[in-house]
Amino acid sequence: MKLDSGFIFVLLMTLGIVVVVYVGYVIVDAVWLQRSRIRRRVDALAGAGASRTASPQPAQPELSLSEEESLPLIARILSSRGFADRLFLMLLRAGVRLRPSEFIGIVSGLCLLLMMIVALILPTGSLLVRLLRELLALIIGIAVPFSYIKALQARRLAKFNLQLPDALSLIGSAIRSGYSFPRAMQMVADEMPAPISEEFQRVINESNVGLSMDHSFQRMVSRVGSYDLELVVTAVVIQQQIGGNLAEIIDNIGETIRDRVRVQGEMNALTADGKLSGIVLIMLPLFLAGAILILNPGYLKPLIAEPQGVMMVIVGVCLQIVGAIVIKKMLVLDY
Repeated sequence: MKLDSGFIFVLLMTLGIVVVVYVGYVIVDAVWLQRSRIRRRVDALAGAGASRTASPQPAQPELSLSEEESLPLIARILSSRGFADRLFLMLLRAGVRLRPSEFIGIVSGLCLLLMMIVALILPTGSLLVRLLRELLALIIGIAVPFSYIKALQARRLAKFNLQLPDALSLIGSAIRSGYSFPRAMQMVADEMPAPISEEFQRVINESNVGLSMDHSFQRMVSRVGSYDLELVVTAVVIQQQIGGNLAEIIDNIGETIRDRVRVQGEMNALTADGKLSGIVLIMLPLFLAGAILILNPGYLKPLIAEPQGVMMVIVGVCLQIVGAIVIKKMLVLDY
């Protein structure tokens, strides 16, 4: 396949300019913008703390889409559609330190890159065929990052739930030893690994800049999305309001969560064969297509050279995504 040298030159120049601009922005952000952004965030938290001490509603993570955003134009578009808050919460639960506008920028760049690769590798064909190829590249470029974020989110939540009983045992032991509840939380933040140490440290930091402990806990529940953590926070908030033996309450909740973790492990063992079957069914078409391409490259040519073939590939990819979602929902059991 012969490529136009002028097109390659323009492509390389465009990529070079994008890289230079991005590196320049990273340097400027690290040297000048980061400190002012942190200062504004701390001032906003401190100013909002007093007005929210008596709020009965669960607090949602705040997101400033104006001065703190690296890509303010994309941030305003996302905010106007109400999509930014949901995306921001998804990134927080996955432990990804990106703003919604930055994540959308990365997804857009990946889509453009895949579309350019498809245009370079498969430059021939009718206009409809080429458009369908670009549409397939666009679907893959959107599906892969969001699937990766969902996988990170599930992994982080599972790890947090496994660490929570040990953290409660540490807090209960510290309280019985004479430590205050904030000091016991600081011990969890100092001695336990991420992600639970990061979340407890964030609660302590928010309390230090003026937010009430109840509001900081509710923000942590919104960020993590754990039912076990919500149970703990509800019990602690009620204890702070009506009194009681906090160490005993935390120990009882810890035992309950350990039982839930044990049951969850048994359920995972029982549904392991279903998960493996789903993975095999999803990956089998890809392996077969790769094997056929190696053994007989011309056999799959109608799928990329004819409009009907490209449309069949797009429909097949969409059905694979739907099938993966259905299999996942079938294997998730509430208890």
